[in-house]
Amino acid sequence: MSVLFEPNICKANSIKHDWYASLVSNITDAGYDCSLIAIEVGSRGLIDTDNKNRLTRLSKQLNTPKNFKVLKDQITKSVLMSSYSIFNSRHEPKWNVQEVI
Repeated sequence: MSVLFEPNICKANSIKHDWYASLVSNITDAGYDCSLIAIEVGSRGLIDTDNKNRLTRLSKQLNTPKNFKVLKDQITKSVLMSSYSIFNSRHEPKWNVQEVI
């Protein structure tokens, strides 16, 4: 999963698929089933329609017990809290790991 500014979501997905294409090919050539599900979330918590579909597919493949809305809300909250922590640390000369809120 990538977290980035919203206008870059589609481009990031394409870059990620290109980046991992050879790995997916190597795995499938070795006789294994492999599918790449690249998920991008906006730094302000946006999960666009394409990524909602990817998350739905991932949760079905993993047979997760949570419903999609709960999963989406947890991801959005995590992204927003992380973005806020990064924002608060913007003037720090050194990155300090902070407790998760």
